[in-house]
Amino acid sequence: MTKGTSLILVFCFMTQVGFSQIDSLNKTSENIYNRIGKALTEYNLDTSDSPDDRIKRKILELRNLRGNFNINEVVEFKIQEDINKGEISKKELDGLSNFFTNGKGKKWLNNAVIWIYRRHFTYPELKEMVKFYQTSAGRKMSIELPIIMVESLKAAELIKEIYTKEEKQ
Repeated sequence: MTKGTSLILVFCFMTQVGFSQIDSLNKTSENIYNRIGKALTEYNLDTSDSPDDRIKRKILELRNLRGNFNINEVVEFKIQEDINKGEISKKELDGLSNFFTNGKGKKWLNNAVIWIYRRHFTYPELKEMVKFYQTSAGRKMSIELPIIMVESLKAAELIKEIYTKEEKQ
């Protein structure tokens, strides 16, 4: 599995954990894996500036409220992980880190994420999410969800190891 694929899977898992009841709310019959596969296949990168309108402002407000571990932090986390593993030279990783934290990469990623949100949510839905993340439960979810997701991924990894060990016996 490539680093990009693992990052996408972590992000997809994060999204599914946070919004796992969407299918039942929307009564969609298509399962999450089909939806993710279809989205990845059909996705077209758009890094252009979006209109500076109330939708963009609400998306930015939501992303700031969620804080703590948004996609920018996921990218930085993965870069730091790669530094610790020593798989890529420090010079390359420093350049990549700078690109995503200060350079065009940060702007492009932020623009791309805004376009993604615009495709998936209406203004009224964004307003509802902002209201939720302004509550004590929403603030706590913002803080705890990344840890819950990482612990859940670790649990799956450990369970897989147990399964593999049992199958070899």
